Amino acid sequence: MDKCYLCGKSFNDTSVKKHGEHIIQQAIGGNLIANDILCSTCGENLGKEVDEPFNKIFEGISVRLDIKTDRKSGKKAVKGKMNFRDVIWKDNKVSPVKPFHIYSIDKKNIVIFSSLEVARKYRKKVENEIKQNFLGNEKPNLSVCDDLEGMVEYPFNMDDKALKKGLAKIAIGFSCEKGILREDLILALEINEDTKQGKIKNNALAIPFYPLGIIDKLIEEQKNDFEHYPFHNLLLFTLDYDPSTSNGKKILICYIELFSTFQWYIVLNDKYYGDSLYEYYVQQILKKGDYIVELGRRYYKERSLILQPLGITEEYIDKKYNNRKDKNKNRWNIEEGLVQEETIKQKGLTPNKIL
Repeated sequence: MDKCYLCGKSFNDTSVKKHGEHIIQQAIGGNLIANDILCSTCGENLGKEVDEPFNKIFEGISVRLDIKTDRKSGKKAVKGKMNFRDVIWKDNKVSPVKPFHIYSIDKKNIVIFSSLEVARKYRKKVENEIKQNFLGNEKPNLSVCDDLEGMVEYPFNMDDKALKKGLAKIAIGFSCEKGILREDLILALEINEDTKQGKIKNNALAIPFYPLGIIDKLIEEQKNDFEHYPFHNLLLFTLDYDPSTSNGKKILICYIELFSTFQWYIVLNDKYYGDSLYEYYVQQILKKGDYIVELGRRYYKERSLILQPLGITEEYIDKKYNNRKDKNKNRWNIEEGLVQEETIKQKGLTPNKIL
């Protein structure tokens, strides 16, 4: 794009600067960046207005995952509840917000439930209690538990307004990154006729996904077995009306799947006259250090998770296959070889370094 989709102003090097925008919010693990869809001012404003409340919804999930990120951040924590007691998750451990201690039935043991940092101070309180209530030879053993076991509930406030605006922003960003005009996103982006200033709608049409066919149902049931689970997935596509009466009119839709779990259709335009399209993006969320990549299943989501970040296109695979010297190699063999070669190249590795 040559202009910001929100304010409508053309980019320049002074007042309207391009902004590297995460199409799926960075805080929830998104790593697809578009550099020409938002100006820096609008990107910052949407970050506060839309992204922050949207990210808050998924904070209990994203903070606890070892997600890929291109921003340095300190140690994070998230609060939850267990047996009506406030707890906090930090450094892969669950500890109570307020420390407490429990005696064993025979009074021979006392356990302090707390993080190790807080337990140092709280321990003095318990030791004073022991001095007051027990004789020297009857003092119970004192220990600390810094990781509670049990069913922990984490906040998941599905705020309708924040959710819809956050989803609409993802859909708008992905559409613009794929070349769709801001004027064609009428059900998600409201544009003032006089000022040309855009505004993400509060009531964007968000339809929850429901598996209709047997294939969809099987995929949903077995998704956690996929090699790259969990993942984010975007799909921008058109649906045709009756060609005999529609005169080329289509419905423009963006499918959004977050954490392989939360799935919606965002209807962007129900009177779209552009070309038919089918564009998708899939990314793994968790960090992955190994250079060796096994394609495994040929389900398109897992396959694209590998090919897209490496820049391997279907055309490139076809070219390599058609020009292969060893005619015994099938297209799948060619594809696996390209994945290994490109992965090694992009990580700056050589066979000698690997061995």
